[in-house]
Amino acid sequence: MIYIYVMLQIALILLSVGGYFQIKKFLGQYSSVSDPVQLSAYKSLVRANMYISLVYLVLGIPTILLSIYIGFVFGLIGIAFVVVVNLPHFLFG
Repeated sequence: MIYIYVMLQIALILLSVGGYFQIKKFLGQYSSVSDPVQLSAYKSLVRANMYISLVYLVLGIPTILLSIYIGFVFGLIGIAFVVVVNLPHFLFG
């Protein structure tokens, strides 16, 4: 159970980092959206980030439920584990 939880957390972190770098890449290429080429690139960025957010939601709900389960089953040690595993999310987001 804990292995699945850690794998879900890693997947969520990778999704967050992937979306972040897509935005940074777009902002590095374009300073504004002023012509059709830039608008097309922006639309692609938004579309990709919406798909990432949908996957994030699908993976996030079981992760939240597993966090609660680990907290109940393992007590304070489980809560401490959940906090430590979620630390990258706290620092990144």
